[in-house]
Amino acid sequence: MLAIANDTAPQHVGHEGIFYGWLQRRRDSGKVRFLTVRRGTEDTQAVLGKKAVRDEQFAVLTSLIQESSLVVTGQLRQDDRSPGGYVVSRIETLPFPRMLYQLCP
Repeated sequence: MLAIANDTAPQHVGHEGIFYGWLQRRRDSGKVRFLTVRRGTEDTQAVLGKKAVRDEQFAVLTSLIQESSLVVTGQLRQDDRSPGGYVVSRIETLPFPRMLYQLCP
């Protein structure tokens, strides 16, 4: 799977990719989680529905803290409403995050 960098994101809209980053912000709305993933100097929003991931993974999303390291895979699409202008949709996997350095509570 292709690792998509910030500067090449416009060229990969509509393609499946892997995104590395850390959690900048999380918003919960019922059965959907909105994660703002900081990737270097840019943000990408990951939208995760309860049906898109296993129950254990969805439960972990609720307990994520700011600065949690994340690896997200899915299809990149452009959306001007989202932070950074891009959204990762059709999430296939969200590996459990590794807590490296807790900077904020």
